[in-house]
Amino acid sequence: MNKFLSALDTSVADAPLRPLLYTAGAAATAAGIYYYVKRDGKTTTSDSEVTTEDPVCDWATEPALLQPMEVPLDQVTNAVTEAEEKIQKLVMSNTQLEERVRELEELLCEARRDGMKSKASQAEAEEKHQKAEETITQLEEEKSDLTKQVESLLETVQNRGHLLSETHRECETLLMNGCERDQEADSILQVENKKMKKTLMDKEELLKVFLIEAEEKHQKALETIAQLEVDKSDLTKQLETLQDMWILLGEAHRECDKLKAEETMLSQLEVVKSDQKDQVSHGIVQNMEHLLTAFILILFFLSLFIIRTKCLSSTT
Repeated sequence: MNKFLSALDTSVADAPLRPLLYTAGAAATAAGIYYYVKRDGKTTTSDSEVTTEDPVCDWATEPALLQPMEVPLDQVTNAVTEAEEKIQKLVMSNTQLEERVRELEELLCEARRDGMKSKASQAEAEEKHQKAEETITQLEEEKSDLTKQVESLLETVQNRGHLLSETHRECETLLMNGCERDQEADSILQVENKKMKKTLMDKEELLKVFLIEAEEKHQKALETIAQLEVDKSDLTKQLETLQDMWILLGEAHRECDKLKAEETMLSQLEVVKSDQKDQVSHGIVQNMEHLLTAFILILFFLSLFIIRTKCLSSTT
């Protein structure tokens, strides 16, 4: 700038210096904004790295709570990156503007030297100067547009930074709530576990008592079964004895019936004998043969009776 001011004449200094000063101020402003945005982006990144680490709860234990917040965080990060890229482009454009300003300064110096050397080239120098002024005016317009873009980007970055901080706070709140819920669920599960253990112990004691009683009942049942087996064997023997006695009793009844029949026949023979005696006493000779036959029959039945009596006495 000093070289440029020393080269210009007093008649030309008032017109072109003001746009050049504006351009230099715009470049300094853009550089300051870039530095501020860069520093703010680093601070936001470092804060996000610090707040994402939670010593109380593990991120892997609460995927359902963190998953809805991943999309806005990525969007904010991408927006900040895009803003930084745009600011870098604006800084590069500002650098190009400064180079063009330097070129214009050189052109103005050259035009001044040419005007001092020859008045014939003054018109050409004035034309170049006019072109330089037009170019500077255009550059000022571009600078104002770039300044507006930088301000809008800075405002966007600030808004995204606020959104990012709010998102971090919401994540911390959700994590704290999730940890509290986990602690409550853990305490409830511990209480239920204690109750279940107590119930199981009571049931085990009852089962032990039932097993002891069942073993005693089983032992008594085995003893009862053994006693019943002994009684069964005794009853079987008694039944066999009774069957034998029943058979003997039946035979005795049959023998008694036979004896009664023989006694009846003997009584009949006695009647016949008495009749025969009456007939003999009355002198009936024609029935002697019948009497002899009857006597033979009586002897036969008597022999049978004696034999039966001997058989019964031998069996008893």
